[in-house]
Amino acid sequence: MFKQRGIVQQFLRICVAQFMRLFVLYVPPRRRGMNAVRVVEKYVRPPARRLVAKQASGYSVACDLNDSVQKSLFYRGTWEPAESALVAGALPRGGRFLDVGANAGHYSLLAASVVGATGRVVAIEASCLNAARLRATIALNRLGSRIELYETAVADEVSEMQLQFAPGASPLGMRYLEPGALDSGEAVPVTTVDLLLGDASFDVVKIDVEGADMRVLVGMSQLLSHHPPPLVVVEAENGQLARFGDSARRMIEFIEQFGYAGCAIGESYETPCLAFRLIWRYPCKIRLTQPGRPVPLAPPALPGFPATTRRSASVPRDRVLCPSRIQPLRGPPSRHP
Repeated sequence: MFKQRGIVQQFLRICVAQFMRLFVLYVPPRRRGMNAVRVVEKYVRPPARRLVAKQASGYSVACDLNDSVQKSLFYRGTWEPAESALVAGALPRGGRFLDVGANAGHYSLLAASVVGATGRVVAIEASCLNAARLRATIALNRLGSRIELYETAVADEVSEMQLQFAPGASPLGMRYLEPGALDSGEAVPVTTVDLLLGDASFDVVKIDVEGADMRVLVGMSQLLSHHPPPLVVVEAENGQLARFGDSARRMIEFIEQFGYAGCAIGESYETPCLAFRLIWRYPCKIRLTQPGRPVPLAPPALPGFPATTRRSASVPRDRVLCPSRIQPLRGPPSRHP
């Protein structure tokens, strides 16, 4: 009897979730009804099983509704809409995309839909559970020839670190590396992007690794100097970066040495992110201690970014023109003043 009651409860929870998904997707304002979902969940808990839903990319993902990232993917079909639009607009057909911290695979699937069969997507995910689920998602959508998945953590050194379980609304998607931890999490191998991918080149790079983002940039210095991507998007939350002794300001100063100018992406509810556009390139190998005088080259224009003719990397951040819903950067973005 108790087993039958549990089956009925799960069926009702699934029906409610599917109804609310249609409500969020099609009742105006479309894809913005998450407050209604939260009210309903106070009375009807989310189902325990994962539910498959088609995303804005056209591909399907099995979503765990107890995780805030995957909940957004299920109900709205997207995550971080402003950043997603920026990434999709900057990728050319047949292009290459690097997704560091792939999580449930939203950006990898979005990029795969844009670059097409001739493009390439490289996804890096440290969590064995997330990597296994992403591998199943790739197989479900028959994207094995387009998306290449690496199950490892990346930073600025080769080692082994502990991947911690994240408390809060997204325990699966926001797991983080803890420097100095011994046995309090999941032991994962750590390498660098330069060592992992060698002489690869990309059109867009997205980095979201819950605090180790600056370490990832340091570990891909060769890529930034030899094959700089036209667009780099990085999560920049000072509270998380502080675990490695970093900050958004230090991140900006570091990547500017490679010829980038940055702006803040104005999401309404997610962690602050920075978008860096390449504005000039070094004609030779970069030396981080003494970078030398930059030689400006004419960069390709990106959607939403006008071509620049400036001859210096020190573009005032309040003069960087940004796409819709992206705001000029005035100091390090943080929710903790």
